[in-house]
This record gives sequence, structure tokens and C-alpha cells, in this order.
Amino acid sequence: MVSIQEKTVGREVRKLVINVGPQHPSTHGPMDLIITVEGETIIDVDVKLGYIHRGIEKLCELRNYFQIPTYLNRLCYVSGMFWEYGFVKAVEEIMDAKVPERAEWLRVIACELTRIASHLVWFAAFAADVGLFTAFPWGLRDRDRILDLLEMMSGQRMTFGYFRVGGVRYDLPAGFHDYAEKALNYVERNLKDYEKLIYENPVFLARTVDICPVSASKAIELGWTGPVLRASGVKRDLRRDEPYAAYEAIDFEIPVGKKGDTFDRVYVRMEEIKQSINIVRQALKRLPSGPYQHRALLYPPPGIGYGYVEDSRGECGYMIVSDGSPKPYRVKIRSPAYVHVMSLPKVMKGSKIADLYAILGSFDPCLGEIDR
Repeated sequence: MVSIQEKTVGREVRKLVINVGPQHPSTHGPMDLIITVEGETIIDVDVKLGYIHRGIEKLCELRNYFQIPTYLNRLCYVSGMFWEYGFVKAVEEIMDAKVPERAEWLRVIACELTRIASHLVWFAAFAADVGLFTAFPWGLRDRDRILDLLEMMSGQRMTFGYFRVGGVRYDLPAGFHDYAEKALNYVERNLKDYEKLIYENPVFLARTVDICPVSASKAIELGWTGPVLRASGVKRDLRRDEPYAAYEAIDFEIPVGKKGDTFDRVYVRMEEIKQSINIVRQALKRLPSGPYQHRALLYPPPGIGYGYVEDSRGECGYMIVSDGSPKPYRVKIRSPAYVHVMSLPKVMKGSKIADLYAILGSFDPCLGEIDR
């Protein structure tokens, strides 16, 4: 902690520089925020990243295409399916690979279950950050039911290895439909308790309403995507605007906020859980028969592909350059959380230091995908 004194006309202003991190638990990972405060007001923010850099882009360039998806779900362990999907989507674009219809619906189910699980663990951690520790075990309890479903689909609870170029690795096991309906009903029923806990809680409302509002134009200017963009009132969702997999055939709503404040960022994610439950139910009812995997070429011809999907945090994307060899020439990852975190200095100035953790938590940063 460093104290900086500045002289002004008629009085002395004392500014304080504080390190929040890199090990601070409320940063949801090793990230360092260097905060300059005047009294209780934040007047400057400097974001320092790179504490868990693993070089995954370069690792991808040293591995065969079929080896790479195993690395990618480690980018964000609560959204692993999306990070596998973006990669295989880019490769399929280069190869012009055809994906069986059943596989497209299975991909929707896998992604929406992952979105539910991601939002639940975010809600658990965020609520604990603002003092509602009751929600922490609730969120983890309900997420476990969703992880059971993902384990039935892929054999793993977090690092799935489920997506393959041309389809998915496994078909649904026996009994999946019945267990899925029970698990979804269980989570949906408990959402009412979540809403009562937060929406009727004066402490929670004081910590979130009108805290760090961001206008729609500002959010677009900063390059935001996903729930934080929709919280600012922008009805932008890749599943609807640039549909992929089977989303074009599915009926669902896109929740948006009004003020773009911390409360709206919470509200949008809570509503997205309901929409994802609705999508999974539709997909299970309309799941066609047929193959779940198409054997594509071993590796793509020379070309460039960009695969992007609507991750639980925004637009997750891969730019892949193929030179026709068994290994990609270049892999570049677009992390939505990186864009959001690096915009914090633009939106956090003028906020109170007591609101820092609520604001940061409302962005749902995942440092694994940020540092890569």
C-alpha cells in the first residue's frame, strides 16, 4: 500500500494506491488490480494479468488436431464444452465438414447444460462475495445435478473431451432423458428460492442496484458480448443472430437489462438459466435418430477458419490457420472475459471501493481463459 499526497488549492488531497491481488479470493483467480482511491472513491484502476499463463495457443500448434480438444476445456473449467465447440467449429469450417443432425442437437444439449452449470457456480460465488453465503452451498448443490448429466454424456464432470470434428464422442446413455427431466425440475424449483433470497433482500439490492451502470452504447464501444452486453439492453445473442447447431429450430427468449448496472448483470444470468432449461427440454423432445458422428478427414486442407459460439461469458472464438499438415500453423483464441476485464478501468472509476468486489464479480471473470 502506497500513500500519495497531492497539493490542491486550499486543502490537501490524499490518494491511496492499493493492490487487490494477485492472490485475493474476490478476484476469482490470480489477477492484480491496482486501485487508486481518494477517500472511498476509486479514481483509477490498473489491471495486471498473466499470473497463470499456460501458453495453450502454442501448445495447440505443437499437437495434432485430434489431440487439441483435450487441452481446451481447461481454458475455463466451468465452461469446458464451449471451448471445445469453438475449436471444432473452426476446423469444420476449413474442412467443410458435415455434422449429422443428431450430433447438432446433442451439441445444443451439452452447451446449455454447461451454461446452467456455469451460471450456478457464478451465482454461488457472487452471492458469497456480497455477503449472502447461504447461496454458496445452494448453487454448488444444484450444479452437481447438472454435472451428473454432463458426466452421463461425456464420462467426465469438468474436463469433458466430448466434441469431435464432425460430431460428438458419445451418444446419450440409457436413462438420460428421465434423469435430465428430474434434474432440470429440481434446479427450476430451487430458482424460486434464489430469487426470493436476492430480489427481496434489501442488503443485496443495496449492493447491486445502480452500482456501476453501463449504457448500451458504452458496452458496444467496449466490445462487450454475452450477458454483460445484454444487461446493458443490447439484445445480441449468437444463438439467434448467427445461429449454429440446431438453435435456429429452437424457441427461446433473450433476457436483457434496463440500466446495465450490477443488478441487471445478475438478473440476466438468472433468467438465462431458465431459458437454458427450456432449450434443453425442447432439444430432448425433438432429438432425431441417426448417427452422432461423421468421420471427417484426418486433418484440414490449407485454409483459415473462425469458430465462435455463445459462451456463458460472451463470444468465445478460435481463429485457426491450417497449412495442410496434421498440426495447425496458428491458433488464436478470443476470450470474452479478457475483453470485459480489460474494460474495468473505463467503467469502474467513480465507484466506491466497497463496491469493487460486487462489480468485479458481476462480470464473471474466468482467469484461465483470460491468461490462456
